[in-house]
Amino acid sequence: MECGVCWWVYDPAVGDDEAQVPAGVAFEELPDTYACPRCHAVKERFLRPTDDRIDRLVEAYRAIELRMRGLPVHNPRLVVEAVGFRADRGSLIGALITPWFLNVVVFGPPLPREGESVELAFRGGRFEAMGASPDGIAHLAISLFSPVGELVDQAAARAVATESLRLILEPPEETPPVDEPRSALRTTSRRALFGGLLGG
Repeated sequence: MECGVCWWVYDPAVGDDEAQVPAGVAFEELPDTYACPRCHAVKERFLRPTDDRIDRLVEAYRAIELRMRGLPVHNPRLVVEAVGFRADRGSLIGALITPWFLNVVVFGPPLPREGESVELAFRGGRFEAMGASPDGIAHLAISLFSPVGELVDQAAARAVATESLRLILEPPEETPPVDEPRSALRTTSRRALFGGLLGG
């Protein structure tokens, strides 16, 4: 199994000296509290390296990007990149940056037909996801930004993608104290929520 954050590999033939896991222990036998010895990512963020869907998705969008160049929605400061993919409750979830959109991508059920939408529930809230299938690679896409002209470079896009995943996958913060003004508790749209990541 491979860490979905730093790509450290857990090899059962070797074990993990730092966590005092001897050789011969399968990944599935590790306790739920197990974490990556390099970056401390939790166990559920490990992926099977044989899963090539992420690489295939990136290659499919790189081919599409060649046709998008020169169009008004194309941001030449960005490139196609997969960010932060991890296992989450039976699905594989991460972000995909392209020069014309930034989406959260989900591999796993339910997968509607291309163009049809479903609602997905995560610890950070409920989101509408659209079925997509470039080059036959079926997945769900949660649109965060499209177009992405506000993103000044790849590092900024990567930071927004990482923070967006955190907001979606982690539980919301505790309710503010009762003396907090009620106006601060109003519900915001997803665009407004993620818009804050751009300093807007």
